[in-house]
Amino acid sequence: MPWLRALIVVLSLTAGALAFTPPVEAGPRKEARASKQEARYRKRETRRLVELTEAYWRAVRWGDRALMGLSIQDPGRRALFMTETTTTSYRAAEVVQVLVDGPISVDEYDEPILVAFVIIRVEAWGADQLVVEQQVLYQRWIRDRSGWWVAPGDELGHPYENVDL
Repeated sequence: MPWLRALIVVLSLTAGALAFTPPVEAGPRKEARASKQEARYRKRETRRLVELTEAYWRAVRWGDRALMGLSIQDPGRRALFMTETTTTSYRAAEVVQVLVDGPISVDEYDEPILVAFVIIRVEAWGADQLVVEQQVLYQRWIRDRSGWWVAPGDELGHPYENVDL
């Protein structure tokens, strides 16, 4: 089949020519496209994190430690957290704002590692209190190749008082 040989020769020459094509410098269009892609990526990750944090804080509100544990990456820390008891009961929890920052670095697979700060408004009371207190908390989340995770030590957030995000 002579036509098949001719096709193979043409394809191999084309592939060879493409392999030796000099790199094209990024122009304003490529930079604009890259910045739009970055904006879409950040928006998608923010939306994903909002859904995840709302589910997480719903689990906090209902005291579902098993569901909360799904957002803790380290298995040892997850097991310890799931067996802890708390004296605080939550009446309501609302995610107020999600601020995605980064990428702070890149992992071995060239995937960006992001950090996010989540601001939450909660209504809670302790076992020794009869008054419901409103608090504003912040919580750090980390995004790696396998997903979003609560930063170690931030499982129930920290008081949001003069915090420099």
